[in-house]
Amino acid sequence: MLVLVTSISGTILKNLQSLGWDFSKLIQLMGLGLSQMGVYFMMYLLNLALFQTPIQLFRIGYWVNRWMFHNEQNNFDYWDTYPNFMIGLLLCITYGAMSPLIWIIGLLYFGVSYTVLTYQLSMCFINENEGGLELWPPLFNRLMIGVQIGNITLMVLLLLKKGVGPAVAVLLLLIV
Repeated sequence: MLVLVTSISGTILKNLQSLGWDFSKLIQLMGLGLSQMGVYFMMYLLNLALFQTPIQLFRIGYWVNRWMFHNEQNNFDYWDTYPNFMIGLLLCITYGAMSPLIWIIGLLYFGVSYTVLTYQLSMCFINENEGGLELWPPLFNRLMIGVQIGNITLMVLLLLKKGVGPAVAVLLLLIV
């Protein structure tokens, strides 16, 4: 939802005055704006990689919780970390064809996240209950949905910029 809403609203708000009520101009601007929003998402991933993920090493929430409420709950919060990974992967898959530099930034993000979480999971957190492999079937399904969203985005971009032929070729990827 983040990808869809940000791409559409960013394109429309950037060109609001020049749009008028011309539908063909809107389609051309959507094709151009979709690829331009890749820079925004690269900055988003760079922010996650260089600022938000390393700050997790300080564990500010844990220390505030321990100081104010005298609560020493020391569990890893999957609900907080898992969505960031899924959004990062979806952004890399979706915008990878339009701006390949996002793959390098995604690699940096996942490398920093791997380093930080490996340290935290092995040295800081005490997990009382592990789900084992319960998370993998929904994770695989969501990853496949992310791949399909990336293919649909590429198909729409090719349809808007190049025509019907390349879009039909990408449509075969959705079927297979």
